[in-house]
Amino acid sequence: MKDKRYDGVLLCTDVDGTLADDSGKANIPQENIDAINYFMSKGGLFTLATGRQKKFLTQFDGLFKVNAPIVAINGTVVIENNKILYSHPLPENAIKDIEDIIKKYPLFYESNLRTFDDHRIYTRENGKIVMTKDAVGTYYKCIFLFDTEKECVSFKEIMEKEYGNKYQFDRSWPFELELHDKNSGKGDAIRFLRKYYGEKIKKIVCVGDYENDISMMSEADLSIAVANGVDTLKKVCDIQTVSCYDNAIAKIIYDIL
Repeated sequence: MKDKRYDGVLLCTDVDGTLADDSGKANIPQENIDAINYFMSKGGLFTLATGRQKKFLTQFDGLFKVNAPIVAINGTVVIENNKILYSHPLPENAIKDIEDIIKKYPLFYESNLRTFDDHRIYTRENGKIVMTKDAVGTYYKCIFLFDTEKECVSFKEIMEKEYGNKYQFDRSWPFELELHDKNSGKGDAIRFLRKYYGEKIKKIVCVGDYENDISMMSEADLSIAVANGVDTLKKVCDIQTVSCYDNAIAKIIYDIL
């Protein structure tokens, strides 16, 4: 009889700062790769829950292949084999709001609106924000990039006060703020996956490190923060494990699940 010790377990992990290191270059330890393949070989369902677009994730194809739909663009899209199973784009009036924000609060050095596989870029030049690249399509989120963490935190406070009734504002690293629809996020995508699999799933395990992972922790049966995660995330998680630099995903698979 085949060993299916992880049958019914869906493991969803953030990428940067969790599965990979926090350099932004998606450096995944071999120990994690080996553990992921072992986990799937024993009946587990493995996927990524990331703020990244799908095209960024193709670089993992030679390392491992997930066997469950991917949560991408901060939970606003769920993809399986390049097919969109679920999407929660920005509302049409969001573009005007974002352009108003750009004009009124030119505190960031760059902003970009993300489509499924492209982005419109606004850049600060000579004290003004100008569009330096356009992209046509459905927009899912907007990113604001800052020179300092203090500027980013201050901007987030302003945005939540003025637009918090319409949009969700999350940081995925210290100098970046993301805007997406109020009712969207990784948690919303995890709810979709639970319905998608139904009784096939007995336990959903979510792992993360930053603010944009918080919403999915409330949807998990077991929520895990890596040691390098921010305190706001650790407070809402069931348990804490080792740092992303100490092969956190391998530790979870072998010692916790």
